Amino acid sequence: MREVIEAIKNNLTTDLLAKTWLSRNAVQNMAGHCYHASCVLQNYYPELELHRAVDDEGEYHWFCKSKDDFIDITEEQYTARGLIPPWHKGKRTARLGWAYPKKVEKLHERVERELSGNKTTLEVFYE
Repeated sequence: MREVIEAIKNNLTTDLLAKTWLSRNAVQNMAGHCYHASCVLQNYYPELELHRAVDDEGEYHWFCKSKDDFIDITEEQYTARGLIPPWHKGKRTARLGWAYPKKVEKLHERVERELSGNKTTLEVFYE
């Protein structure tokens, strides 16, 4: 799982973000990536549950939960500021619709390329 998580982190780029997250992401590079990062992890490990919680700033935060633990690829957006991610407020939830599946698919394709040893340059990501 560690290899998949690292590949996901390596491929989180600002083109995956909604415009409203760009300024926060400039301060902390994990901000705004929790949903698509968690969904891609769940693609690799379907036994994980997708959870969502409202944080202390009123924003939704997404992460995965196994039987025994929380798995939060973007927890640094909290821990880097001395905050605790809102895992214990989380509830199991379904995936979003609208444009979100396209972002998940785009990230998943990047991760697949990296894991298969066919990582390409960033120009491909912005096509």
